[in-house]
Amino acid sequence: MAKLPDYKDALTIQIVAQQFAWNARYAGKDGEFGKQDMTRVAADDLFGVSPEDLKGKDDVQVLNELHVPVGKPVICQVSSKDVIHSFKVIALRVTQDAIPGMRIPCWFKATQEGRYQINCAQLCGNGHSGMSSGFLVVESQDAYDKWLASKTGGATQLE
Repeated sequence: MAKLPDYKDALTIQIVAQQFAWNARYAGKDGEFGKQDMTRVAADDLFGVSPEDLKGKDDVQVLNELHVPVGKPVICQVSSKDVIHSFKVIALRVTQDAIPGMRIPCWFKATQEGRYQINCAQLCGNGHSGMSSGFLVVESQDAYDKWLASKTGGATQLE
């Protein structure tokens, strides 16, 4: 795999797989993630966002539909809530195992707008086929900015 791009030039998304969905967290309008406290991770807060950190108030969490701008490097910090999963976007030739307790980076730069299926490439349980209900939407920077602005403020809510 090619060298990870510089974080300052890329969009960073935190992804937590779970039986049987894809959770994602984006930095909000301020461009910075709020601090995480892993002791806070729970069914209703998969990212353990610290409520005391004001930088986390505008972070955005979504379920099963990720958005990215076309032509920009995207760094995904991939993890799992429960069992081993594997984040796979076949159209972009991206695959990264999602392992509980680890945050593993992978990256890509989408070159064409579209809606692409996210699959789990690791048999993860009886509902494994449901892990293909996730989508990656690649759109213009303007459309991405509008989408993110429409989600800002929902740090503890999933779509």
